[in-house]
Amino acid sequence: EGEAYCFLTKHATTYIPQFYGEYRNEKREIFLFVIEYLDPAQLHLFNSGNSPEQWTPVHIEEGIRTAQHFHRLFREEGLIADRVKFIKREFEPWKANPLYNKLVSLLIAEEKDPLRKVELENLLDASLHLEKLNEKIAVQKTIVHNDYNPRNIAVRKNGALAVYDWELAVLDYPHRDIVEFLSFVFTEDYAEEELMRYLDFHYQFNRSENPSRSDWYLTYEYAVIEFIITRAVFYEVAGIVVKYEFSRRILDNALKMLRILRSNDQQLPQMNQR
Repeated sequence: EGEAYCFLTKHATTYIPQFYGEYRNEKREIFLFVIEYLDPAQLHLFNSGNSPEQWTPVHIEEGIRTAQHFHRLFREEGLIADRVKFIKREFEPWKANPLYNKLVSLLIAEEKDPLRKVELENLLDASLHLEKLNEKIAVQKTIVHNDYNPRNIAVRKNGALAVYDWELAVLDYPHRDIVEFLSFVFTEDYAEEELMRYLDFHYQFNRSENPSRSDWYLTYEYAVIEFIITRAVFYEVAGIVVKYEFSRRILDNALKMLRILRSNDQQLPQMNQR
């Protein structure tokens, strides 16, 4: 996390808390850094994971624009130039399939809604195809925040963002941050048109890199499936013991995203359905 702040500060980004410096002693495994204290009284939005209604279209577009900036910065100034050393691993969820399948199975066992239960059962099949799907996607990966949501994003009173808690950063598709962000800032009654408008807003930033629209939207489906089985399901299973207020909503929102994406022309290869 400290290295992420160092890198982003070096490139004069304005969307992280002010970074004052770090102390590192690898032999003793001491890693310290000092950042700005974000005073909730001086912010427009802070820790708003349970308040999606507070996220206006202007805020949402700024969240997408900010993610797009650090995704490109890490890719062009970090990975390609080999200047980012703190991320050496690519996130490969299929290597932990037994764990994720167990979590989904636990959630299925607790689920009372028969239609939602079927959707969750289908995720078990979908998770088995992620590796093959990953091999077919032509979109370039980059370093993603991997916890990009209003629990880790403050909005200053001037509308600028402050993105913090980078300890989960990993090499993955940029879409991963976008679908998680939207699952949190959408209310449960969001419309298909709303989702597709924001996804297209994100796509427009990347057209110069010439990804085909079908490849780009296929990657959203991959990212939604990955987000559900590796994060959203974890929140819900943990909620069996300690309930997260937001967990049911973001899981429902992500499942709805998957339905919408599959109902459009940009579809995944057919997967076996239970």
